[in-house]
Amino acid sequence: MFTWKKLHHFNDEEINFVNIVASQASSVVQNARMWIRLKNNIQELNDHKEKLEEKIKEMHNALYSSERYLRTIIESSLDGIAVVDDQGKIEFGNDSFFNIAGWPRDDY
Repeated sequence: MFTWKKLHHFNDEEINFVNIVASQASSVVQNARMWIRLKNNIQELNDHKEKLEEKIKEMHNALYSSERYLRTIIESSLDGIAVVDDQGKIEFGNDSFFNIAGWPRDDY
């Protein structure tokens, strides 16, 4: 181990050098901490994304099932059902509607 026998007075250049090294070391530590936080945040976002994607799939399946069920009810209904747009044009009619109205479906 090196020891000085006399008291050493550091000059400005030596003090500045130590300050620069300490500043750089501090930056390295801060960057490492920020990297760890960022890595954790990315993992949390990926986990959240996976949960959202799963929820979207569940909702899509539920909506598709509901739509299929409703379509079956409308198409098999003995009551005439029609959907008319804001200009009075028929957008959809089930078979019962066209049978009751006496109009061929192909005319619409």
